[in-house]
Amino acid sequence: MRSDANYGTNDFVINSWKQGHSTKSSTGSLSTDGTVLFSYRLPIGYNIDNVLTALDYTSPDNFYSVTTSIHVGKAKSVADVVATPDSRTIDALSTLASNAGD
Repeated sequence: MRSDANYGTNDFVINSWKQGHSTKSSTGSLSTDGTVLFSYRLPIGYNIDNVLTALDYTSPDNFYSVTTSIHVGKAKSVADVVATPDSRTIDALSTLASNAGD
């Protein structure tokens, strides 16, 4: 068992994503493989070469769910870049993430 009192919290997951480590929340609703941050199965953030990009699913045109908005808000609080989640941006970030470390 982990001794970190915050283990399994959303804040722990966000911090792990920021550091490039994989983990998930105790409920499994927020998770990261260290590169991509997921709200449920929706990619909401990318850590590429230590540049954190959050996809803004909180704006009126891109609203997804209340829980995802909470997750995105936490990601935005540590992100270097906040981007609109359009198909070009998501495709570009997905490609960069899959090539990270090559």
